[in-house]
Amino acid sequence: MKAILGIDPGRTGGCAWIKGQEVDVFSFTGATDKEILNAFRLFWERDRGMRGMIEAVGAFPGQGVHSMFVFGMGYGRLQGYLEALGVPYNRVSPVTWKKSLGLARKTGKTDRKERKRLSRQAAQRLYPHVEVDDSTAEALLIAHYGVNLGWKPPIKW
Repeated sequence: MKAILGIDPGRTGGCAWIKGQEVDVFSFTGATDKEILNAFRLFWERDRGMRGMIEAVGAFPGQGVHSMFVFGMGYGRLQGYLEALGVPYNRVSPVTWKKSLGLARKTGKTDRKERKRLSRQAAQRLYPHVEVDDSTAEALLIAHYGVNLGWKPPIKW
């Protein structure tokens, strides 16, 4: 059984590592790039056969050009960390992993705060022994998706 590293990109995101009953999370909030890389490396050292699942995200309506550029740089950096460690990874859209867990947006608008709350509740229900917050809940759910449904060998271009 290989470990899965689920990644919710962004400065307020995080990552979650699952291997069997072992679960660990790391928040990107306030972390330096070096600390994030070290977290990836420590997870990789626990299982060098680790696989990655990173949320495939794009621009948000109303998001400024500069903020999108900065986000894209960070997203690329996370992929670079996986590449540098030799970790094969897949991208998964938010719609795909959320739908698999019954968190897909229903008709009407749900604000970001409410979506985060629902994700946090789902992560806590699935992993009651893990302390989750807004920065790690979705990473944990992405890893859960990878363990149970979504990890396939990546396509080589």
